[in-house]
Amino acid sequence: MPAAIALALAALLLAKPGHLGAQDQGAVPIKGPLTVTLNAYPTMGPAPLTVGFYPTIIDPEGSPIAMYTFRFGDGSQTSGPPVAVTLKTYPKPGSYVASLTVVAEDGRTATGFAGINVGMKAN
Repeated sequence: MPAAIALALAALLLAKPGHLGAQDQGAVPIKGPLTVTLNAYPTMGPAPLTVGFYPTIIDPEGSPIAMYTFRFGDGSQTSGPPVAVTLKTYPKPGSYVASLTVVAEDGRTATGFAGINVGMKAN
């Protein structure tokens, strides 16, 4: 076996897994997923129903969050960093799906959802 081939083979065998040298330098690292969980309480009751939304945002990359958007399922929405509890009053009976969409500065997005059922006013 020629010496040059033996050296190249040895270099490949000794390389760290996932690091094959110069040809691997342009690879883009895969980032962990951004996740959003949106819990709501209470999720049902008579109108008018005030609901507390409790978001949990997990980013294994630790990237700053660039944008937050709450959509409450009734046509209203708000933007800005969520606080520990975001309150929303639903004045009319109906079924609503609320969501919180988060966008990290590096472009990753995630959305969490919560369902709300508002019944007729209590007598």
